[in-house]
Amino acid sequence: MSEFALPTLYPAMTASDYWELLKIHVPLDIVDSASWDRLASATPALPGAAFGFERTLDSPAISQFGFHLWPWCMDRALAIAANMPRAAFLASLIRAWRTTRQDRLPIHLMVMWDEGGDAGPPQPQVFLTFAPNQPDWQDVVRGFAGQLDDSDFAKALQGAATAPHANIVGLGVYLGRQDMPVRTTVTVGPESNWDGHPNWTAVNEITSLAAVPPVVAVPPTPDPGSIWHVPVVARMHAKPHEALAPLVRALLERGMLDADTALMLQQPPLMIPVPGGATIDGQPALLRLMVSLERIKIVVANGAWLSAKVCYMVRPVWRASSGRVFVEN
Repeated sequence: MSEFALPTLYPAMTASDYWELLKIHVPLDIVDSASWDRLASATPALPGAAFGFERTLDSPAISQFGFHLWPWCMDRALAIAANMPRAAFLASLIRAWRTTRQDRLPIHLMVMWDEGGDAGPPQPQVFLTFAPNQPDWQDVVRGFAGQLDDSDFAKALQGAATAPHANIVGLGVYLGRQDMPVRTTVTVGPESNWDGHPNWTAVNEITSLAAVPPVVAVPPTPDPGSIWHVPVVARMHAKPHEALAPLVRALLERGMLDADTALMLQQPPLMIPVPGGATIDGQPALLRLMVSLERIKIVVANGAWLSAKVCYMVRPVWRASSGRVFVEN
């Protein structure tokens, strides 16, 4: 069996096939109807059925959306890149990933689009993540960057590979912006403690509230700057809404969200039945779309909580008659 072999699933759908179902069933306090309509033409850029979206605390409008670019969906993503200008940059990413030595350090890709709405065209963002405490991460990133078609993108990654911070586990490059900013993602721990920095108190406070440890995204420069992004990702937690609930209550106490939004963020994942028959490896199965809270990202500046966004994931969940469960990601 191939390393990336997947079960045989029926029906084999993509996000665009489920868009109207999501629009009907996802409560309007999570996503407004206008967002589903606005992004309908962009959904063919998603190669699979699973995707994520981000919104602010004070608006149900989707501000970003995208997907994990897993190896098993790369062929489909290449076909999409050849036909959709929005997704054209995926081709270079995939070729670079496939020609980078993954035995030294496997790197994972995620792609998002910052949806400007009336303010301008969508701006792509690319994130590379890898395991912590890897001595070869700089060489692997440089090798990946050397295969890219976009010289500015390659230069941005090459510069990020010189970051002096300890315990780096990811890089984010904001392709759509003129200066193409880069942020490095650092796990929180003794090695990454910037003692004396005013933001460290805020990070410690967020750490104490969340059931999962946060990470910190900062520029790849010796000085981490005054504005930090602190995502708390609960995607691997069995009950992400419970893991993030203390953080939600803290945002409420600070007046950063209202009571209705706080209640919405503490609800369990939404399970939407998909009509029609389904199978997994030929066995009858129940298929549902799970819409679950993925993360809360808090921006801290000069020691204070400045703003926050929340991210949800949509994942098809297959439950075979034998009890086997498969979650598309």
